[in-house]
Amino acid sequence: LRLLPKSTGLRPVAMLGRPAAASFRSLGKNGGGKRAVLSFRPVNTSLQGVFDVLRHEAGARPGVMGANVSDYRDVHRRLAPFIRRWRSAQKPPPVVSKKRKKNGGNDDVD
Repeated sequence: LRLLPKSTGLRPVAMLGRPAAASFRSLGKNGGGKRAVLSFRPVNTSLQGVFDVLRHEAGARPGVMGANVSDYRDVHRRLAPFIRRWRSAQKPPPVVSKKRKKNGGNDDVD
Protein backbone atom coordinates (compact mmCIF):
# COMPACT_ATOMS: atom_id res chain seq x y z
CA LEU A 1 0.00 0.00 0.00
CA ARG A 2 1.31 3.42 -0.96
CA LEU A 3 -0.08 6.83 -0.07
CA LEU A 4 -0.32 9.37 -2.87
CA PRO A 5 -0.28 13.00 -1.68
CA LYS A 6 -3.17 15.18 -2.86
CA SER A 7 -4.10 18.77 -2.14
CA THR A 8 -6.88 17.64 0.18
CA GLY A 9 -5.05 14.76 1.90
CA LEU A 10 -3.73 11.34 0.91
CA ARG A 11 -5.07 8.68 -1.44
CA PRO A 12 -4.20 5.03 -0.77
CA VAL A 13 -2.87 3.14 -3.79
CA ALA A 14 -2.82 -0.64 -3.53
CA MET A 15 -0.51 -2.84 -5.57
CA LEU A 16 -3.01 -5.50 -6.53
CA GLY A 17 -0.52 -7.66 -8.42
CA ARG A 18 1.60 -8.46 -5.38
CA PRO A 19 0.86 -10.78 -2.49
CA ALA A 20 -0.14 -9.08 0.74
CA ALA A 21 0.98 -9.92 4.25
CA ALA A 22 -0.01 -8.66 7.67
CA SER A 23 1.96 -9.41 10.80
CA PHE A 24 0.69 -9.28 14.36
CA ARG A 25 2.33 -9.76 17.70
CA SER A 26 0.17 -11.63 20.16
CA LEU A 27 -0.05 -10.30 23.66
CA GLY A 28 1.29 -12.91 26.06
CA LYS A 29 1.07 -12.98 29.83
CA ASN A 30 4.46 -11.27 30.16
CA GLY A 31 3.82 -8.67 27.46
CA GLY A 32 5.92 -10.43 24.80
CA GLY A 33 4.15 -12.77 22.47
CA LYS A 34 4.76 -14.68 19.30
CA ARG A 35 4.56 -13.02 15.94
CA ALA A 36 1.82 -14.24 13.60
CA VAL A 37 1.93 -13.55 9.86
CA LEU A 38 -1.10 -13.80 7.57
CA SER A 39 -0.38 -14.08 3.84
CA PHE A 40 -2.86 -13.41 1.05
CA ARG A 41 -2.79 -14.12 -2.69
CA PRO A 42 -2.62 -11.10 -4.99
CA VAL A 43 -6.06 -9.61 -5.64
CA ASN A 44 -5.41 -9.72 -9.40
CA THR A 45 -4.92 -13.49 -9.17
CA SER A 46 -8.20 -13.90 -7.32
CA LEU A 47 -10.11 -11.77 -9.85
CA GLN A 48 -8.52 -13.19 -13.02
CA GLY A 49 -11.45 -15.53 -13.69
CA VAL A 50 -13.95 -12.67 -13.41
CA PHE A 51 -11.85 -10.53 -15.75
CA ASP A 52 -11.67 -13.39 -18.28
CA VAL A 53 -15.47 -13.74 -18.26
CA LEU A 54 -15.96 -9.98 -18.73
CA ARG A 55 -13.45 -9.89 -21.57
CA HIS A 56 -15.17 -12.85 -23.26
CA GLU A 57 -18.62 -11.25 -22.94
CA ALA A 58 -17.34 -7.90 -24.19
CA GLY A 59 -15.86 -9.66 -27.25
CA ALA A 60 -19.00 -11.73 -27.90
CA ARG A 61 -21.42 -8.84 -27.36
CA PRO A 62 -19.57 -5.50 -27.76
CA GLY A 63 -22.58 -3.36 -26.79
CA VAL A 64 -22.91 -4.93 -23.34
CA MET A 65 -19.90 -3.00 -21.92
CA GLY A 66 -20.89 0.41 -23.32
CA ALA A 67 -17.91 2.75 -23.65
CA ASN A 68 -15.72 0.69 -21.33
CA VAL A 69 -12.02 0.27 -22.20
CA SER A 70 -9.82 -2.30 -20.51
CA ASP A 71 -6.31 -1.49 -21.71
CA TYR A 72 -4.24 0.95 -23.77
CA ARG A 73 -5.08 -0.85 -27.02
CA ASP A 74 -8.80 -0.32 -26.39
CA VAL A 75 -8.20 3.36 -25.60
CA HIS A 76 -6.24 3.79 -28.84
CA ARG A 77 -8.83 1.87 -30.87
CA ARG A 78 -11.65 4.13 -29.63
CA LEU A 79 -9.74 7.41 -29.50
CA ALA A 80 -7.80 7.29 -32.80
CA PRO A 81 -10.83 7.72 -35.13
CA PHE A 82 -12.05 10.66 -33.04
CA ILE A 83 -8.63 12.36 -33.14
CA ARG A 84 -8.40 11.90 -36.92
CA ARG A 85 -11.86 13.50 -37.39
CA TRP A 86 -11.03 16.28 -34.91
CA ARG A 87 -7.71 17.12 -36.62
CA SER A 88 -9.29 17.16 -40.09
CA ALA A 89 -12.04 19.60 -39.06
CA GLN A 90 -11.75 23.18 -40.37
CA LYS A 91 -12.08 24.69 -36.91
CA PRO A 92 -11.73 21.95 -34.28
CA PRO A 93 -13.89 22.45 -31.20
CA PRO A 94 -12.12 22.59 -27.84
CA VAL A 95 -11.61 19.21 -26.20
CA VAL A 96 -12.86 18.80 -22.65
CA SER A 97 -12.17 15.58 -20.80
CA LYS A 98 -14.02 14.28 -17.76
CA LYS A 99 -13.09 11.51 -15.39
CA ARG A 100 -15.36 9.92 -12.82
CA LYS A 101 -14.20 8.94 -9.38
CA LYS A 102 -15.50 5.84 -7.64
CA ASN A 103 -17.03 7.96 -4.89
CA GLY A 104 -19.24 9.75 -7.43
CA GLY A 105 -17.36 13.05 -7.68
CA ASN A 106 -16.27 14.50 -11.01
CA ASP A 107 -13.04 16.24 -12.00
CA ASP A 108 -12.80 18.43 -15.08
CA VAL A 109 -9.58 18.23 -17.05
CA ASP A 110 -9.00 20.92 -19.67
